Amino acid sequence: MIAREYAESWLEKTQGALLRTMGLKKHFPVLGGVLKRPVAWVRAVDGVDIWIRRGETLGLVGESGCGKTTLGRTIIRLLDPTEGHIFYDQPEDTIKRILEAEERGDRQELKRLREQFDLAAMRGRKLKEYRRRMQIVFQNPLTALNPRMMVKDIVAEPLVVQGIAKGGAAME
Repeated sequence: MIAREYAESWLEKTQGALLRTMGLKKHFPVLGGVLKRPVAWVRAVDGVDIWIRRGETLGLVGESGCGKTTLGRTIIRLLDPTEGHIFYDQPEDTIKRILEAEERGDRQELKRLREQFDLAAMRGRKLKEYRRRMQIVFQNPLTALNPRMMVKDIVAEPLVVQGIAKGGAAME
């Protein structure tokens, strides 16, 4: 549950942002014992708020193992978040309705709104539609570009995979 004051402040700060996360968490279980049950949790991402406005670029810099890749994969939903919200291109009034339903404890309305507008809760076709509009670029010089492929093929590949363009159209 997110406190009202925090939610109002967050909405004000992130007004007009294209991408916003609120209280985003991704925790991984540490399994132990004979039955391999969780004995502890690794908090790879723990309560992250990010907002990016149209035309902005965000670069994450940090030590190896600090959660940069996990955060990126969680935002585009290659990993399911443990908790929090992810909004992509959603107006303030829609986000406000979700936060109000959460505050009221209206589970049915909250579930309906989140599945429709919050990437953290989306599933199926709706999630796939949003994924087509987002990409992460990992800047590892040893793995970022495949030396066996031409740059035009590397750039065209995601367009073909996502069904955005075919053949020659992808090359243009």
